[in-house]
Amino acid sequence: MGANPLTYSGLSGVGDLIVTGTSVHSRNWRAGDALGRGRKTTKTSKKNMGMVIEGISTTKVAYELAKELGVYMPITSAIYKVDL
Repeated sequence: MGANPLTYSGLSGVGDLIVTGTSVHSRNWRAGDALGRGRKTTKTSKKNMGMVIEGISTTKVAYELAKELGVYMPITSAIYKVDL
């Protein structure tokens, strides 16, 4: 869609993805951990976190955009179907 591929490979892309996916301080990580352990749904995570969990809304938007553009994104599709 016209983005610079180098943006993703830098700190704002891969760096942020690594921290978001591996840090216990990340809201996305905490919500995903609770969801994976069966302790919470995305709805209860959003309600109880007290802060925005960007990954939940981003997954929905990425899934819908991929469908609209005909882009094959199996991981996004699987995450979308979990509890959104």
